This record gives sequence, C-alpha cells and structure tokens, in this order.
Amino acid sequence: MGLSLPDKWDATDSGDTQTFSPNLAYRGIGHYEPSDFNMLTPQRFVLNDGAKEGIISYVKRPGTGGLSTVYADGKALSATNCPPYLIDAIQKRWRIAGADVVSGEGTWQQNLLKFRNINGDSLSGGGMSLGKVRLGHYMAVGVRTTDAALMMLNDIGTSLPGADLVPYEAIIEPTKKDTALYDYGETVPTSGYLLRFKNEMTLSAALNAHPSLLSSIDHSSVFVSRDARGIGVLDTIRSLSQMDGRQLLLDETGRILYSGTVFVGRDKRIGSSSGPQTIEVSSMLEMANHVIVEGDKIAENEQVRAEVKDLEKAKMMGGEGNEEGVLRTATQMVPGLKEPSMALRMAKQFMNRTESGASMLRVGGLVKASHINPVKSSMLTSPMRREGPVRSI
Repeated sequence: MGLSLPDKWDATDSGDTQTFSPNLAYRGIGHYEPSDFNMLTPQRFVLNDGAKEGIISYVKRPGTGGLSTVYADGKALSATNCPPYLIDAIQKRWRIAGADVVSGEGTWQQNLLKFRNINGDSLSGGGMSLGKVRLGHYMAVGVRTTDAALMMLNDIGTSLPGADLVPYEAIIEPTKKDTALYDYGETVPTSGYLLRFKNEMTLSAALNAHPSLLSSIDHSSVFVSRDARGIGVLDTIRSLSQMDGRQLLLDETGRILYSGTVFVGRDKRIGSSSGPQTIEVSSMLEMANHVIVEGDKIAENEQVRAEVKDLEKAKMMGGEGNEEGVLRTATQMVPGLKEPSMALRMAKQFMNRTESGASMLRVGGLVKASHINPVKSSMLTSPMRREGPVRSI
C-alpha cells in the first residue's frame, strides 16, 4: 500500500544561484506511518444504560480503584475530543454524537456518551448490547472504481475481446541516444559499437517514474468498497458509474471501454436552421425538484444520506396560489457509497441532470439533420426550451 505525494517542481537558473517555480508538479510514491491511522483503542470500557446517552467508565476489578478520567486515542474524553464510533458487546458499531463530562466534588466525575437515531426509550431498548465496549474508528479499504470495473470485465473471460480505459492509439514517443552505457570516447569504432550504435531510450524512461503514476491519469480518483457477491456485473458497474460518471462504450476495435468521454460534442446545432416541423416535450418525464441519495449503512444508527431540494422549481410546478409547491422526489440507492460529501455531490449532479435532460424531446421533420449520429452531443435551440445540450440515442 503506497502513499501518493504531490509536490511542486523547483528549478534554478543556469548558475544555480536563484530558485524559481516553473509551475510544474509531480507525484511520488511514499509509505504510510503508523501515526497516520487512529485504530481501535485496545482498552475496554463499561457502558451503563440511559436515555439517548450512557455513562462510560473503565473496567475495574473488585476491590480496586481506577481512573476517573476516560482516555481515548491518548487524549482525555471531552466535548471537543470524542471518538466517532462505539463497538458494543456483540461487535455492533454505533455512531457517537458527542461526549460530555460532569464534574463534582473532589475528583468525582461522570463521562457521558451521547447517541442519535436510537429507536427506543433507552440504549438497550434501541438494540445496543451494553457491557464491555470499545471506542474506535471506522475505515473502509477499497479500490478505484476504474480498477474494480476492469477487474470485473476481465473476469468475464473470452466473451470480450478486451477492456480498457482509453482507446488504443499508436504514438511515437521522442527518443534520445543512450550514451551512458556505451561511451567509447575517441577510440576506433568496433563491430560491437556498430551493433549498439542505434541504442536509444524514450524520454519518459529518463524520468524514472513509477508505472502506476502514469496510469493514474486515466484512472478515477474515487475509491469504492462493497460486497458484490451474487450481484450481476452490469448492476455493479452501474453503481460504479453513478460515483465516477463513467460509462461503458464499445470502440471501433470491439473492446469495452470504461470511459468518461462517451458523448462527444461536435458543435452541431438543431434549431430553426434545420427546419424542424414539430418539437414536442414529454410531460411524463419532468424534472425532479427533490433528490435523495442513500448509500451504505455505516453503523446501526448511521446511514450515508444526502438530500437536495429546489424550492423555486417546486413553487413553479405548484402553480399560482400554492406557496408550498409540489415536490417530485427521486430517490437513488448507491451501494458502496460511504462518504456523505460524495453523496451530496452525487445528489447535486443528479439534480442538474434531471433539470437539463429529464424531459424527452421529440423533434420531427429535420431536413438538415443527416449529420446527427447516435452517441453525439448537439445543441437545441427552441422557444419551448432554453438552449442546452441534447444527446441523440
């Protein structure tokens, strides 16, 4: 497991007297330190039952005292320092909403852990197994969405000619003569020198870069971790496509490409100059003004969820006199989604896609549309719809 480290490339003048930045960046592969991770605290605690909160303390032997201050990850438990998760007695994970410390006379104090989304009058009534518990963090180890898609496509076997991220292109990279290995100086050329006279190397070989750094340009930066046993390949790739925006494409050579450039803009416009007879907008596919994206269940009381509303569009769809408007809700389930920030970004993207392309347009009688081909993006200009991109299918 390597750590990708970006940095700026520093340059100097010909005399090595002045340093300046040429606005060039590079990346290298480093290693992780144990301090980069805050893993599960090995110390066990006792959690007492309560309403939406519980008192946590150390496990004490009979007849002995113990620390009144609870430490987690080397720091005292407080309102500003609290681990995110609690693992109960039967290894179920619960999201901690916060902590509070109640102090009394002398050294007496109580350490409280607060929880949200508990369906019950108490912690035990909500399904939490009390007793000896642990405090810790949760981390999902996954792979890039592009790597996951390629591995699944390669497992299909001989049914596919091949799968890749970019189409095959034959290019000639600039080369230079490798004189570091064979430098004969002023000696008379020998037969061996003549055989090695055309020994050349590519310019990229002189950089001594790791191959994975070059391939990372074509790969996605989104990581995914999910259990796909018993799920079809296309269903799994569909959930990956919702995260990184890539789609499957069949290129000219018959290979499957998992690429983000499926629809190509050709600067073609459809409008009055093309002479359409009719332009119809299907009202059955109007946009959604309320989008909900739900991901994986991280803990017993936590699920990744994002919600986006377009209140102005809701009032417009409700008509005059309706102040609250009409909500058209679209719920999208994305397995493998474990980050709330990505869920919110996907909800906004889904809202933008439904706003610009949810309605199905039927353009009839195009006398100058022979250049419109499938999987091409064009521009439509119509009084019924503001100018925007459309995709032919």
